[in-house]
Amino acid sequence: MEQTPFVREDLYRFEWLGAPRLTPDGTRFAYAKKTVADDRQGYRNEIFVGDLATGTSRPFTRGGHDDRIVDITDEVIVLLSDRAGDTQAYVLPLAGGEARQVTFIKGGVKDALMSPDGGRLFVLVRIKEGEQVEYTSGAPGRMRHGTADGGESGSGTPAPHSGADAAKKPPTPYEVKRLSYKADGVGLWDGTYTQLAVVEVATSAVQVLTEGPFHVEEFCCSPDGGKIAYTSRRHEDDRAFFKDLYVLDTLTASSVKISDGSLSLGAPEFSPDGREVACFGSDMEFAGATQTAVYIADIAARTLTRLAPRDFVYALEATGMSDMRGHEHTPGPLFTAAGDAVLAPYSAKGSVSLAFFYRDGRVAPVVQGDREVFAYDCSRRTGGIVFAATDPGDPNNLFYLEPDHATERRLTAFNEWLQERIIAPVDSFVVAGVEGQELQGWCVTPRLPVAQGESATAKTPVVLQVHGGPHAMYSHSFVFEFQLLAAAGFAVVYGNPRGSSGYGQAFVDACRGDYGGGDYRDLMAILDSALAARPTLDGDRMGVTGGSYGGFMTNWIVGHTDRFKAAVTQRSISNWISFNGVSDIGFFFTEWEMKWSSHQTHWTDIEKLWNHSPLKYASAVQTPLLILHGEDDLRCPIEQAEQLYVALRVLDKEVEFVRFPKANHDLSRTGHPQLRVERYRCMTEWFGRFV
Repeated sequence: MEQTPFVREDLYRFEWLGAPRLTPDGTRFAYAKKTVADDRQGYRNEIFVGDLATGTSRPFTRGGHDDRIVDITDEVIVLLSDRAGDTQAYVLPLAGGEARQVTFIKGGVKDALMSPDGGRLFVLVRIKEGEQVEYTSGAPGRMRHGTADGGESGSGTPAPHSGADAAKKPPTPYEVKRLSYKADGVGLWDGTYTQLAVVEVATSAVQVLTEGPFHVEEFCCSPDGGKIAYTSRRHEDDRAFFKDLYVLDTLTASSVKISDGSLSLGAPEFSPDGREVACFGSDMEFAGATQTAVYIADIAARTLTRLAPRDFVYALEATGMSDMRGHEHTPGPLFTAAGDAVLAPYSAKGSVSLAFFYRDGRVAPVVQGDREVFAYDCSRRTGGIVFAATDPGDPNNLFYLEPDHATERRLTAFNEWLQERIIAPVDSFVVAGVEGQELQGWCVTPRLPVAQGESATAKTPVVLQVHGGPHAMYSHSFVFEFQLLAAAGFAVVYGNPRGSSGYGQAFVDACRGDYGGGDYRDLMAILDSALAARPTLDGDRMGVTGGSYGGFMTNWIVGHTDRFKAAVTQRSISNWISFNGVSDIGFFFTEWEMKWSSHQTHWTDIEKLWNHSPLKYASAVQTPLLILHGEDDLRCPIEQAEQLYVALRVLDKEVEFVRFPKANHDLSRTGHPQLRVERYRCMTEWFGRFV
């Protein structure tokens, strides 16, 4: 088969793997396959179920809906689906048959778990304080709802306004009374809180179990169904970020606080005997750069103990990045059947692996290699592990590690069409930074036929890529954007400067308070090492690009060197002073990343904000700059792009600005398919024009 280079429209052909699930008996697995819809206006999901004995799977639903697996038993899959409009919970029999809608809750359902006896669903619903659950018009019969002490209400909701009435309704102002009132990808806060409720599977009757001006965030159900462990941040001050662990009695709906307010906890998971809960957690000593650890809570004693793996310096979390998925769900630390250890991911030197972490400090890696594990599940009954992984030549596939933890099998064959394409090789390298620290980088080298009239010894132009975060990491994963640039004839150099995860706590914290300092030197060291080791790379023809923090760094780079022929900045920060007030996270992220110790410093140290703002150095920019930004981005609002564009235009610099309508901060990963393809076009054409 003759292989040809990638084209940007190949995005429409990819198959993406959702988080896998194992049935409790450890015999079957399930996953969602996501593809671009036939009309290219969005995405669709199909649910597949497979048999571990044979390794084969078959579709259980047809695409056309946004179906997501949230739980599985030996009999049913619990889905969240938009097939009724709002996202509602459904049960899909594993024996075959149609999915049955279980919830009919106005505003939809955010998450759901099945009780061990199969008779109840525990769900997260959105309710305004002091109000009760409302039902959609399709709700069956007359159902009980409200708070834990009951109360009756008729089914259904009042008829909506007709089109004419809605047109006459005047616009209403939005009143802001809290600091955190908007979120990227969500919009303005609608006044609701996420609360825990229980739904009778047979009748769809709802009983709300929690109430108050707080959100229930993540939760799990005890093995006997009598308790729910959940995390919640119950602070009046939106700048307080510690999330506590609570345990709720499902009969009385009373909650007990387990933690003492000194940790930020998440992703709880019960032990086999139901007496303990394991969580990922952080004491936030280094603010948002604090590495995640595992804590085990004793429910009766109301104490938490941190697992202390011996000689282990890495974060127990998956921090790899790719443009092939959004932020995939990963479970909490999963107890073994004996309860003596938990299974958890860890990020180290560009790999995301899985290991058992024992109470006595031992660490037993079970899934390793030059790849990134981004989702997983483990059978407590058999010990088998199913996991989703990517590597530089494979966007994603599903694998199974046998209960002996010695034999690994691949369960899926996604994206077989890639055999038609030229996949450029990716090699990893290590270099010493200016200060002597070890830095990791990668280089994607084009593998293209020599064009007619082109010298076989011609040097290859280079694009330097900078990741976002900054406290994430580039990993051994497939990145379509890099392959697309390679198909256009560019080598792509990327790496993990200080501030990145995967190299220990000191390294991930090292960029705070010094944006544009040591991290900039690290990036140049990674680039210079790649150039020195590869004589075929053309150091005189180079471009640079990145998004979010990578966009900030792109802006910073072009204001401090003219060695690049072109740059593309995406969803970037250009002015820390305004970012502090307009970003959905600005009021705390600025404080964290500037390494300030007081909220007051925002107003007393404006000079530091300005010194670290690329906008200050606009007059020094000599590099043609393309600005790409989503109009609905609330993380790095589009005014950051507007300020930079206007400044450079006033200064008569070479600059262009592309605005992506209805696109938030996640455009490159989960945005509208056609806008993603347009983004690729803008980038490759800009580099083709100037580099």
